[in-house]
Amino acid sequence: PHKEERFLFPVYPLISLAAAIALFVVSKASAAFCGYFYKHLREASVVNVSGFYIIFIVLAGCRIAALEAYYRAPMHLYKDVYAIPEQEATICIGKEWHRYPSSFFVPENANVRFVKSSFTGQLPQRYYENINGTYAINPNQNDGNKEESSVYVNIK
Repeated sequence: PHKEERFLFPVYPLISLAAAIALFVVSKASAAFCGYFYKHLREASVVNVSGFYIIFIVLAGCRIAALEAYYRAPMHLYKDVYAIPEQEATICIGKEWHRYPSSFFVPENANVRFVKSSFTGQLPQRYYENINGTYAINPNQNDGNKEESSVYVNIK
């Protein structure tokens, strides 16, 4: 999935609700239409709706299976982060930085740092470790999505 799909997650329930309302309206309209002309074709609308549900469930299951099969590598890789035996460790991430779910999953003894890659936009930066850490504005932040070299770690 695209990295910006995370912004669509809050909308998914509304898309499902709109689809359910549309399906309800279409099924009632087709039942009324079929019932008006042919009394015995009312069951056809039930079959159509049931077929739609079956197709939807199969496609949703295929999408879940595809995401698990083809996009699980970063999660398996980061699962090994918890096996770090050192007291202090640095996890170096390159251009695939957006695949890590959250810095909340980083162990206490590890820090996330970035290595220079082909990505040239602004990378996430650390909060200040004081009371106003999330409130204080980092001087290296910019609103133009310009690359900031202070976030990179030297790997030499």
